[in-house]
Amino acid sequence: MTDTMVVREAVGTDARRLAGMRWDVKAEEGGLDPANREAWVDRHTTWFKDAVSGDWQVFVAEDGLELCGHVFVRVVDKAPSPQPGATAIGYVTNFYVVAERRGAGIGGRLLDAMTAWAGRKPLDALVVWPSDASVADYERVGFTTGEVLQLPVSRTPV
Repeated sequence: MTDTMVVREAVGTDARRLAGMRWDVKAEEGGLDPANREAWVDRHTTWFKDAVSGDWQVFVAEDGLELCGHVFVRVVDKAPSPQPGATAIGYVTNFYVVAERRGAGIGGRLLDAMTAWAGRKPLDALVVWPSDASVADYERVGFTTGEVLQLPVSRTPV
């Protein structure tokens, strides 16, 4: 990691690079035809631009002009309660560091920025369904198993 590394909030001009990185996340899992990458990025750049200027909080790690990681948080309102307390939760997703930059502390810096931001918001909790590979990263910044129950929903083909 160089001393030009910064972690910052994403902006609209990051959208195309974020769309490309989303493809790369899924490509690591296999099964994507690389010939389709640019068309997918073209179609989804608008979604990412809307996300970073809308309901999502996105943090990126940038080294010079290169994005090398990101994490997304969507604030989800809770039903109103007559009791005082937090009014929302943060759904954490799309945590990614490019393969050649892993192990250099970039993921930790992204998660630190995200948790610092969350600490300034009226959030009850941050929730995440981590990959096996990222569990230790989340635990290092304070995530624990807790009271969240999950019911996977399978879709019926239409």
